[in-house]
Amino acid sequence: MAWWVVELPVDDPLSEAVADALHRAGADGAAEEWRGGRTYVRAFWKDAPEAEVRGQVERALAELARVGLLADTPAYTLTTLEDQDWLEGWKQYFSPIEIAPTLAIVPSWIPFDAQPGQQVVTLDPGMAFGTGTHGTTYTCLRALAAWLRPGMAVCDVGTGSGILAIAAAKLGAGRIVATDHDDLAVRVARENAALNGVAGRIDFRVSDLLAGADGPFALVLANILAPVVLALIPALPAVLPPGGLFISSGYILTQEADIRAALEGAGHALRARYEREGWVTLVSERR
Repeated sequence: MAWWVVELPVDDPLSEAVADALHRAGADGAAEEWRGGRTYVRAFWKDAPEAEVRGQVERALAELARVGLLADTPAYTLTTLEDQDWLEGWKQYFSPIEIAPTLAIVPSWIPFDAQPGQQVVTLDPGMAFGTGTHGTTYTCLRALAAWLRPGMAVCDVGTGSGILAIAAAKLGAGRIVATDHDDLAVRVARENAALNGVAGRIDFRVSDLLAGADGPFALVLANILAPVVLALIPALPAVLPPGGLFISSGYILTQEADIRAALEGAGHALRARYEREGWVTLVSERR
């Protein structure tokens, strides 16, 4: 069994968005690497036809260009890798990440002594998983650790790998609904939840944004691209009552003003702001 490996250079602030777009396009995994003064994204497909891989890569890059995250389509290389090389190569990109005193993200092959009261989300090689290493996932996890209260009903919109929903379960959320329009992403998210022992606590659904989410929720999460966040905000009142929290991310500094304006126009008050590597996460409360 062999893997197709796509590698492309990107500007560092955009690496997580590119990795996520490739995963959503069909990659079985993606990782970011700093090498020779540049950031590279490597994405992996197992046993897929070459033409299919190329098509998925080009569609993902075209979508990023369409929403304004890429000015030009970067050149990429396509090579193959044998199973054992993949499994060993995957591990070099990950190490334990302590998001907060209450939350850590840890690869399954690395021993880790959690602090008292610290919950651990476990990663495994070969799974398409937001690693929490930087950018949007890291700041979303920080916001979640700071603002989630035990028993809160949570909706994770565009769950992808499921990392935010899994973290919410570990942090003591009550009812959790996680949606994604991609049935493959939902399948992988369910596998990741099972790996972490919380499969029975998260209701994963294949649906578009909030179409399949029956509220009310005390907290809504959305780590997705800026145009999708903007489209989501007007729909929030259907599931988020006054006093409910909205954690939004997936946008860069130059897009923040548009998000803030949309939130204010929808009657939200800003409660917290997180920034990492040019990416922004906002916590707002519906008034």
